[in-house]
Amino acid sequence: MNFNLTSTEDSISLPSVTFRINKEDEVRIWIAYIDESGTHGNSSHVVVASVLAAANAWQELRPRWEHALKSRGLTRYHAQEFNRRSGEYAQLTSQELNSCAAELLQAVNDTQIQYVVYVIERSLFESKKPTISVYDYLLATTIADLMIKGEADGIDALFVIIEQGSGLDTTLCDLLTRAAYARRLGPVGHISWRPKEPELFQLQVADMIAFESYKYITSPTKAVRRSYQAITSGHPLAPYLIHASMLDCDLPKAREFLDRFQK
Repeated sequence: MNFNLTSTEDSISLPSVTFRINKEDEVRIWIAYIDESGTHGNSSHVVVASVLAAANAWQELRPRWEHALKSRGLTRYHAQEFNRRSGEYAQLTSQELNSCAAELLQAVNDTQIQYVVYVIERSLFESKKPTISVYDYLLATTIADLMIKGEADGIDALFVIIEQGSGLDTTLCDLLTRAAYARRLGPVGHISWRPKEPELFQLQVADMIAFESYKYITSPTKAVRRSYQAITSGHPLAPYLIHASMLDCDLPKAREFLDRFQK
């Protein structure tokens, strides 16, 4: 197979995907969009969330997502501003925002989407004196999990779209791809970094899942947010909290991996 992912200003498409397979074979392609929450300096935890779906599922979701926003005079969804009712969201009443959120959540729940969410306590990570950033560590862990999940489900290609800001574009991504092939995991067609503007609607969905997961994991004594309950009523969402034993295993391997291949 030869995969090539191209991007436009407002969408991701696959116009030049070529498959050398029998006509009767079904080709399955996943596209994952990744965003984060809690990377600000005083956060107690950091979250990286991936939303994963087939290309046609994303196409089906797009008009409903955009309608929920544009019909209320909004240009995009940004979780923090939306929940603070700041920026362009200040023009709407609380009732109007709740109605918008309900429409967005229903559209997502009606789409065949999967979530992969990793969470880590910042102080625990920093206590290990790591040689990579907490965001890059979670991002690498998430991408590796997506590869394994894709292999288990018999996916032919996995495309990963990430908003710019990680250092992995020059370090771990090529290594992850090579490791996937070496371990015979599902092929990674492309790992692509997108500029913050213009923002893809799929990254807005990832922003929603990252933000809601962060709120859930950092508010254990509070009632679960209605929005989080709505998300989990549609598709399983179980943020994986990384423990010290996992870091003790992963970080030395990551350092060894980089020392070996970054020459």
